[in-house]
Amino acid sequence: MRKFRFTLEQKFALWLTYNKKCFYCSEPIKFNELTIDHILPEFLLKDSEKLNSVKEEYGLDDSFLINDYCNWVPSHNHCNREKGATIYEASPAMIKALASVGKKAQTARAEEEKITRSLKNGELLGKLGIAYQKGTLRKEEWIAKIEHDYHQEMQQIKLDSEYYKVEAARKNDAIAFLRIEREYAWKRKHAEEKRELALAYIKSIV
Repeated sequence: MRKFRFTLEQKFALWLTYNKKCFYCSEPIKFNELTIDHILPEFLLKDSEKLNSVKEEYGLDDSFLINDYCNWVPSHNHCNREKGATIYEASPAMIKALASVGKKAQTARAEEEKITRSLKNGELLGKLGIAYQKGTLRKEEWIAKIEHDYHQEMQQIKLDSEYYKVEAARKNDAIAFLRIEREYAWKRKHAEEKRELALAYIKSIV
């Protein structure tokens, strides 16, 4: 049986859905160090009798799929290796953990759709991708462009944030100050995610 090959969009969606942390150790994980683990191992697809038995133990219905977000989790490579092909006993804790993953599946699918749209509609990525394929742009130049735009965006976010926070402080408006902090924290996070996705996209096609 050929192992399932995860797309860039699926990996990125899982990484974001689980707040860039490993499912098993809860420690932060870099995107380029990410592996995807099947909670119920993929080899069960070769043994339908065993698969049905395990699904019955876990109280899973026919909608549960081995290769789906309801069974995929992000992990460090060493955490993935340590877990390996183990089928954990269907204890209350494991049943609860798998149910939790199932609840996140819808969020992960929504993230995948958003990422797919971003890659398809990303004007800059599209133009640079065409230039690369035509041979008029080197990989190093492409990465440098992404990094340059990222640092420029972060600098502008910093300047705008400081300006509006000074204005809020001058007016002694604590609520506006906190709102500005939250808004610009989100903008920084969004800029970081755009950069990570762009770099991952480059790696996936180069």
